[in-house]
Amino acid sequence: MVPPSKLVSNWVNLGRSLASEADVTALWQTVTAMKDADQTVAMRALVQAHYPLIWQELEGLAAGLQAPIEEVFAWNCRGDLVRSTSDGCTTVAGQRADGVLTIAHNEDGFPQLRDDCAIVSICPDSGMAFTSFAYPGSICGHTVAVNEKGVVNTVNNIRALHRPEGVPRQILARAALNAATLDEAIAILTTSPRAGSFHHTLGQMGDSRLFSVEATGSGCSVTPLTGVFAHANHLIHPQRWRGTGDHCQLRITPAAVN
Repeated sequence: MVPPSKLVSNWVNLGRSLASEADVTALWQTVTAMKDADQTVAMRALVQAHYPLIWQELEGLAAGLQAPIEEVFAWNCRGDLVRSTSDGCTTVAGQRADGVLTIAHNEDGFPQLRDDCAIVSICPDSGMAFTSFAYPGSICGHTVAVNEKGVVNTVNNIRALHRPEGVPRQILARAALNAATLDEAIAILTTSPRAGSFHHTLGQMGDSRLFSVEATGSGCSVTPLTGVFAHANHLIHPQRWRGTGDHCQLRITPAAVN
């Protein structure tokens, strides 16, 4: 079932429109209990310093949810704070016989949140307009989205053991929605230092390229796609490397995963 579509004028309204029972889930209780942990405080400072407009979005979301900003921020860092969660997604991408590039994605989120999800269209005062699948209590960008420049980003959960101090993964995913090009989106998603891990499949209307990006706290791998490709919730790029923990080592490999 396709969730309802919502046109949202501001972040407070987004919080109100996506309010649900998320705050009573066991994971919410686990994550928000870590709102004052050293790692959470460090991530909060990074976001406030380097992504002030996204921090304002979080504040508006918290106001709409009528929840403390510290708890809402921790919820949006759940993949950076908790090693494993039960949600996950799958993406399939490739080129059709007629030459059309296709990215297909499904969301396997928490079932208790299903009735409170939506497709939202956002027109912020600053940054790109975009349309995204949205979960209650969460900023947009970490699911499936397309912005006004035609940049498409689908995201898969990666349950990384190594989650160093850095920018939360959902913040970077949201920031990538302001990219005007694929190259700009890749640069944002491979920013260091980063905390949690995501996989991103990227494409853009009018661009003949597709990319698979595995972004982790240990390093980032970018693979241009030339064949049929599928990705779920594991790191599958054939090259293996390690970062220093303080710097994101970017490796671009032309090989496709067929």
